[in-house]
Amino acid sequence: MPSVIDLFARGAALVFEPLALALIVVGVVIGLAMGSLPGMTATMTVAVLVSFTFGMEPVQGMMLLLGIYGGALYAGSIPAILIRTPGTPSAAATVFDGFPLAEQGKAGRAIGIATVASFVGGVISVVFLSVLAPQIANVALAFRSPENFAIAFLLCIIGSIALRGNLLDAWVMLGAGVLGYFMRADDYPLAPMVLGLILGPIAESNLRRSLQVSGGSFDIIYTSPIAMVILAFSLLSLGLPFVRRGIQQYRD
Repeated sequence: MPSVIDLFARGAALVFEPLALALIVVGVVIGLAMGSLPGMTATMTVAVLVSFTFGMEPVQGMMLLLGIYGGALYAGSIPAILIRTPGTPSAAATVFDGFPLAEQGKAGRAIGIATVASFVGGVISVVFLSVLAPQIANVALAFRSPENFAIAFLLCIIGSIALRGNLLDAWVMLGAGVLGYFMRADDYPLAPMVLGLILGPIAESNLRRSLQVSGGSFDIIYTSPIAMVILAFSLLSLGLPFVRRGIQQYRD
């Protein structure tokens, strides 16, 4: 049976092939672009783009997907720092320190720290996973649905209380969980509600700030070319479901 060092050497030889390195770079670029979008998690990004690897060799497809996943995980910290909206669940903790630095005009420093921390953490995790993967697999096989539920429930309680130390936040989390359960049971999408809860206060505060600057006039929005382009794209996106439905009916 090959040792861990032999397996690691074989894997390194495959990774450092020119084509594999190029696919990793392409995957990281794609992951950075997709992971920077609020709500587009690393897992969702991989799920959307996995079909592009069906015609590739297994090693090449894996390198592309790993680059996408790693880039998206890091990129989730960018919107967390700039607009207080984590692009991925793992970047939620970045909001606590990153967004205050952005408010102080130190967004570049915060993103730099997140970049270094992501690189160091990724290297350490790869080394530990390479050595301890068999032991971790044995422990993971001992966890079933009840244990996974208990861990998820514990993390939800800790995460909701840790932010402000208020027990009411835990009850709000439980209420949101019950609401989410019934929405999922009735096939209602959860992502739009989550995005609305996260981005709604940000949109409201910026709208109020704009109205204060303009003396209560909405002309400040209409006279901004960038804002008008973004609003135009937003209105056009509202018609995408009808376009898709029409295309589907035409094909049928």
